[in-house]
Amino acid sequence: MNNTAIKLTYREYLQISDERNRHEFIEGEHYVTPSPSKRHQQISMRLSSILHRWVADHSLGEVFTAPYDVVLSETDVVVPDLLFISKSRSSLAHEENLMGAPDLVAEILSPSTSKRDLGIKKTLYEKSGVAEYQVIDPDMKRIDLFTLQAGKFTPNARLKTSDALTSLLFPGLQIPLSQIF
Repeated sequence: MNNTAIKLTYREYLQISDERNRHEFIEGEHYVTPSPSKRHQQISMRLSSILHRWVADHSLGEVFTAPYDVVLSETDVVVPDLLFISKSRSSLAHEENLMGAPDLVAEILSPSTSKRDLGIKKTLYEKSGVAEYQVIDPDMKRIDLFTLQAGKFTPNARLKTSDALTSLLFPGLQIPLSQIF
């Protein structure tokens, strides 16, 4: 079977003018996601606020929240819920996008994104060299952590509300999950 589907590129991505939806291209395929829910936004804001303060106080790099385009290749443009780029890799962060893999990506699951976040996007982040992937499940009030080891994501921890979130990327930081959920 000959797959002759046209792959969309970053150039086509820039032509989209739709402020209500989030657009992503993964392997040249176009995905559209509606605006996140209130709970999704609350979790994102709580976590990003804590990380932003810690990163700024320790001069570690920069934290970004959606929408901020991450261009992983000509046909892979994603908009993670939250990302961190270390100071040593800050040259990847441009005014309009990040050109390369972040050190950390956090995705907050929702009914419209769960399958993609746990499947094709997880694979893409792994292939692109994201050092740590956090999958936040608001319904289960849990965070699954994956770290990149030898080019593959390895499950590092499954955290519940009684646990604290830690990361090798943020030495000394412990975030009780009760502060996120």
